[in-house]
Amino acid sequence: MYLNELLLGYKLGRFIFSVSFLISYFLYLNIAKVNFLNFPFTILVIYSITSFILLFYRKINILEFLLDIIFITVFIMSSFKSIYYLSLLYLFPIFFYGVLSGKKLTYILASIALFFYILARFIFIQDNIYDLLIPSFLHGFSFFIISFASISLNKKLKNQEEAIKKLEEEKKQTQLYKKLYELSANIAHEIKNPLASISGAAQLIKEGKANEKLVNIIYRESKRVDNLLKDFLTLANPYIEQPKKINIEKLIKEIIDLYVRDKNVNLNIKIKYVKINEKALRSILENIIKNAVYWSKKNINITIERKNHLLRIIVEDDGQGIDEDIKEKIFDPFFSTRHDGTGLGLAIAKNIAINMGGDIFIEKSENLGGAKFIVEVPMKE
Repeated sequence: MYLNELLLGYKLGRFIFSVSFLISYFLYLNIAKVNFLNFPFTILVIYSITSFILLFYRKINILEFLLDIIFITVFIMSSFKSIYYLSLLYLFPIFFYGVLSGKKLTYILASIALFFYILARFIFIQDNIYDLLIPSFLHGFSFFIISFASISLNKKLKNQEEAIKKLEEEKKQTQLYKKLYELSANIAHEIKNPLASISGAAQLIKEGKANEKLVNIIYRESKRVDNLLKDFLTLANPYIEQPKKINIEKLIKEIIDLYVRDKNVNLNIKIKYVKINEKALRSILENIIKNAVYWSKKNINITIERKNHLLRIIVEDDGQGIDEDIKEKIFDPFFSTRHDGTGLGLAIAKNIAINMGGDIFIEKSENLGGAKFIVEVPMKE
């Protein structure tokens, strides 16, 4: 993560520097009344264009950094007086290549930079061997020290990234355990209430106070526990079956006939037949549509369409919508804002969609003002 940002920063910095240098040099030539179509200016133009093109190349390649060294050298050779300050620019490609790659090839890059520096001084300044010795030694020492430091920094950055990644994984694991504890507590709570009712009714029957009301309590609460356990098993083990061709319009209308009463449902079906896991899709649609029916005031919009290889189902209602502070929790098991809800319906729908290779998203409905659920699941061709 850090290294990718650093690479982008280096490329962007190089481009800004080259363009700024080009503009400054152009202004200098105008003030000095020198023809700007000279060799150094041409080199800067080429370097600026190359820097711009390399912005779109996001891999670490030693040739790119070698190109920087060559451009610096060519510019120095075209204006040898600049060697005393432009030779410092050799440090940048050496340092950044070492930091970004962590490879020992950095020392080779430093050696090439030193060779070009000595060559430029020897040819253009025509230093004798004694005058060349000390600056060459100092530059070489600087180049190799910066190489060593940059390689070491690369290792530290990678270790830091690994440590951060490990901490994030531990955090996720801690959150997972926390979710499991909450899930266990919620299951116990949901089962405890009907069991208490069954136990109380059974105790009264045992005392000889049997009547139809008590039997109905036992039946109703045992049915509630049974439905809860079925939902929980569906959450843990989503439907798995071979995809088959189905009439999705017919499926939607069956679900509407089952769950919709006294509400207006507007259907917009743009794709009629799909090849998909029918049981899984039915379970998703039942839970999403039941939720829309509960919260809507009067109107529900259902759109079925194709988006590339995905089946896209949009269910909108004119209810109160979903508050931003609970949007992240809405798919959590046992989280419910309904007084009679178990909080498993949307969790089941989300889990099945993910297991099918898709997902469910929530937005605010622009058409009706309430909630807008977007289901996207892959279709088989």
